[in-house]
Amino acid sequence: MKEQSIPLLKTADKELAQIAAALEIPESPALDFEGSLAWRLSLPHVCIAAIGAFLFGYHSGVLNATLQFIARDLGFFDNDFAQGSVVSICLVGGLFGCICSGTIADEFGRRRAVQLSTAPIILGCCVSAVAWSIKFMMLGRFLVGLGLGIGSSATTLYVSEISPAPLRGTYGAICQIAGCIGLLVSFAMGLPVAIINGWWRICFWMPLIPAVILLLAFESCPESPRWLYKHSQWSEAETAIKRLWGPANFAVAVADLVQGEKPESVSYVDLCNKETAKVVLKGASIFIFQQFSGIGAIVFFSSTLFRNAGLKSDLAASVCIGFVNLIASSIATCLIDKVGRKTLLMWSFSGMSLGMSIQACATALPASSIGKIYVLLFGTVFHVFMYAMGVGPVPMALLPEMFPNRIRAKAMAFSLSILWITTGLVGMLYLPMLKKFGDLFLFSFFAFVGLLGTLFVRECITETKGRSLEEIEASLFSVAKQ
Repeated sequence: MKEQSIPLLKTADKELAQIAAALEIPESPALDFEGSLAWRLSLPHVCIAAIGAFLFGYHSGVLNATLQFIARDLGFFDNDFAQGSVVSICLVGGLFGCICSGTIADEFGRRRAVQLSTAPIILGCCVSAVAWSIKFMMLGRFLVGLGLGIGSSATTLYVSEISPAPLRGTYGAICQIAGCIGLLVSFAMGLPVAIINGWWRICFWMPLIPAVILLLAFESCPESPRWLYKHSQWSEAETAIKRLWGPANFAVAVADLVQGEKPESVSYVDLCNKETAKVVLKGASIFIFQQFSGIGAIVFFSSTLFRNAGLKSDLAASVCIGFVNLIASSIATCLIDKVGRKTLLMWSFSGMSLGMSIQACATALPASSIGKIYVLLFGTVFHVFMYAMGVGPVPMALLPEMFPNRIRAKAMAFSLSILWITTGLVGMLYLPMLKKFGDLFLFSFFAFVGLLGTLFVRECITETKGRSLEEIEASLFSVAKQ
C-alpha cells in the first residue's frame, strides 16, 4: 500500500505551531501504514463498535416474522394501523435519540455515548419481552429505538474517527456487515415463531446478550482522538493515537488531526449557516432517497409481501434475503475504498430502481401463476442485493467524511434524524397504503425514487475515497462557496 502524504501543519498559526513543537511533529510526516500494520491496532475497536450496528440490524428485522403473532397474542391482529404503529414507534424513539445524540456525543465523548445508548436498549428489550398489552409493547419498542438512535450516530462517529484514512470506508462497511448479520439473525430467530407458542418473547430476550457485551467491552476501547483534541485533552489524545495507529504513525496522525481545525463548541444553529447547511442537506437527502426507494418496506414487511403473493415459506424467503444482504455487503466492503463512494451509490440506486420495476411487473401476472411468485422473489432479492452494494453501507462511511470535525456530531445527528423520520413513515404507512393503492403503485413509486436518487448522487455528491478529512472539507466547502 502506498504511503499517504499529509500536508504540512499551518505553522503560521501560533497555537498550532506550539502544538506541533510540543508533540515534536516533523515537517513532512508520512503514514507508514503497511509497515506498522496500523489496522491491526484499530480493527478490534471497530469490531466492538460494530456490535452496536448488529443491534440496529436485529431490532430492525425482529418484527418481520413475529409481528402477526405479537398482534394475535396482544389483541390487535385485525388492526393494520396498530401493527404499523408497533413497527414505527421504535423509529419515533430513534428520532428522539438521534436528536439528542449530537449533544451527548459532544459532551461525553463518542465512547461514552455508545455505552449510554445500551441502557434504554436493555430496558426496552425487557419490557418488550414481558409485554401483556400493545401499550407495553410500544413502550418497550420506543425505549429500544431511543437507544438505537443515540447509538447509531455515536457508533458511526466513533468508527470514522478512529479509522486510518485508507480504510475508513472499509471499516464503515464492517459496521454495515454487522447490521446485516443482526438482520439475518433476527429473521432466523423468527423461524420457530409459528411452531412454539410465545417464541416471539425469546426473540426480544436474545439481544440482551450483545447489548451487555457492548456496554462492558467498550470500556476497554480508547476515546476518539478527534474528540479528545476538540476538548483540549492532549495527553489522552496522544495515548489514544498510539493505541489506535501505533507510535510509528503518531506524528502523521497528529498532523492530520490538527491541520486546519481548532477546538470549539458549536450548536445546532451553526448548521443553519448557508455554506454548512448546503453540505448537511446533501448528506441528509441521501437517506430520504434511500428509504423511499423501498428498502424499509422489504426489511419490515417482506414476510407479509411474500405471504400475500402466495409463497408458503415466507419466513424462509426473508432469511434468504438476509443472506443476500450479508453477501452483498461483504462485497461492498472490498469495493468501497477501491471503486469509491459515489460510483457505488449511483450503481446501487440504479439497481434498486430496476429491482422495484421487476416487482411492479410481477403484479401484472395472474395471481395464481407460479411465475408471479418467482419474479417477485427475484425482484426483491435483486433490490436488496443492489441496496447492500452501495446505498446501505456507503452513507454511513460518506457522511462523517463530508462534515468537519467541529460540526460532525450534530450534523450526523441531524442527518440520521432524517433517516429515522423517513423510515418511520415507511413503517407506519406501508400496510395502509398497500391496502388502499396496491402493489403496483407502491413498487412503481419506489422505482421512480431510485432513479431520482441516481441523478441526485451524480449531480450533488463529491467523491471522498482515499482523502483525508481535512482535504475533503476543503473540497466541499470550496465548492459550497462558489
